[in-house]
Order: sequence, then structure tokens, then C-alpha cells
Amino acid sequence: MSDRPKPKVILVGQNGNVFNLLGICTRALKRAGQYEEAQELKKRVMSSGSYDEALALMLEYVDEASGEDCPFGGDTTNDCADCVYAIDYMFKEDECVRREDE
Repeated sequence: MSDRPKPKVILVGQNGNVFNLLGICTRALKRAGQYEEAQELKKRVMSSGSYDEALALMLEYVDEASGEDCPFGGDTTNDCADCVYAIDYMFKEDECVRREDE
């Protein structure tokens, strides 16, 4: 694993299928430029012995975000379509806002 900051993901409220969660985590790693870590995580999870072990491995590579605040601070250079927070957030009038607050 690298010394780079762990990307944040929202896992709570997602489909809990281990392959779905792995996809969320590996996409976040790739978006953060951590391609080798994404491959390493995939290999480790695929050889894990249980669901709990797989989840623990994922959390070694990513941090769980609370979902309360947009991690990008409303930065209009980010594309919501490829954002792990796009389920809960969107850009409105050049500001990242929670969908329920629109």
C-alpha cells in the first residue's frame, strides 16, 4: 500500500454485495491515481476468506465518508457524473449541494 492519502467512499446505504463494494473502492482508487493499489486490493479481496475480511481489506485502502459534506467543497471542476458522491450530491448554480436540499 502507498503512503498517499486514502480516497473517501460512501459504503453505507450501497448495495452490500462484496463485488459492488469492491467496484466502488477500486474506482475511487483509480480516480485518485492509485492504479496499483486498486489491482492489489482486488487481488487481496478475491483471495479473502470471508465477507468481513473483504470489508476490512477495503477499509485499509479507502476511508469511509460520512456523506454529510461534499468532499470537493463545491469545486465546479469536478464532474458529478463520475463522483462516488453523485447519488447524494449534484451541482446546482455552480455549487455542490445535497440532492434532498435542491
